[in-house]
Amino acid sequence: MYSRPTVTNVTMTLANTEYSHAVQANTKKLLLKERSGGSSVKLAYATGTSGTTYITIPAGSSKYFEASWLRGVTLYFQCPDAGNVLEIEEWLA
Repeated sequence: MYSRPTVTNVTMTLANTEYSHAVQANTKKLLLKERSGGSSVKLAYATGTSGTTYITIPAGSSKYFEASWLRGVTLYFQCPDAGNVLEIEEWLA
């Protein structure tokens, strides 16, 4: 059984600058998407790597996780356009 989701919006004020989000300890499901749908997002799992070693969430797409390994993970991300918002939806146990 899951509780209600937690929604976090991270404004990526500067282009090509790394931002982070610490996943809550009891997260079971996670959804990431760039709000406007017009920009891609680079996603990494280690600090300092979102510009070199990353996966791309293509413009208009989302990234969905369903796994207990998310506990204690920090996500690192950046966008090529300034002022975009990463929407993060976490479903907690």
